[in-house]
Amino acid sequence: MSSYDQSVTGGINTARHYASLMGFGHYDESDGLVRVDDPLLQGGIVAVYYLPGTLVGAIWGGWLGDRYGRITTIGIVALWAIIGATFQCPAQMQIAAVCTGVLNAVTPVWATETASHTSRVAFVAMMFTLNIFGVVVAYWIEYGTSFYGDRTSSFI
Repeated sequence: MSSYDQSVTGGINTARHYASLMGFGHYDESDGLVRVDDPLLQGGIVAVYYLPGTLVGAIWGGWLGDRYGRITTIGIVALWAIIGATFQCPAQMQIAAVCTGVLNAVTPVWATETASHTSRVAFVAMMFTLNIFGVVVAYWIEYGTSFYGDRTSSFI
């Protein structure tokens, strides 16, 4: 989830409507690309979305995981992420960030607690492999949709 969310944010930052709406860039008609005029603002927007949310989520996730159990915490946070994703608004980014923090704090601990000592390393390696797979899926979807339509859509 965390890698997928971060990859999607990377794609959002290159959308022409978003860059002009947030004030950090403009669409260059001659090149057909978004040009970033204020990279500090662009980075600050991304940091505000993720840093407070993932930090709070990681701290909160440790407490939730200890209090209610790892599986229950993972289930509740996954449901919360699904509900947050249905809104698709700036608040969703904070919801996703908190969920990312919780899942990054709880899931590796749960995996190492439930795996036998002979397969523990494989479990952790599989988790990181799936993180990278989320990045790859998101980037290929963004790349594929970049050829869709007339490039005036707010979403592409």
